[in-house]
Amino acid sequence: AYECDIASDGLQAITAASQQDYDVIVMDWNMPNCDGLTATRRIRELEREKGCRRCPIVGLSANVGPGPLQACLEAGMDDLASKPIKQAELVERITRFLQQNA
Repeated sequence: AYECDIASDGLQAITAASQQDYDVIVMDWNMPNCDGLTATRRIRELEREKGCRRCPIVGLSANVGPGPLQACLEAGMDDLASKPIKQAELVERITRFLQQNA
């Protein structure tokens, strides 16, 4: 069984990632207060500052294609999925990262 924490915005996502070690983070591109790209960059900075392992981050966006994918990868995300996303596809993407980090 998996447990899930929900952040309402990018700032909450940064705070949560700084306080807990997650196996995978699913990050929406468009969030209030701090977008997903900025939040991802900050989480990567925190990981480097703390010297902890790199948590896989799967981005979600209604805007996908080569440009958005490149922006996500440059921000530090590991993958980008298109919204709306089917549950089975999201589970497959998350499982792939969990297996890589097992």
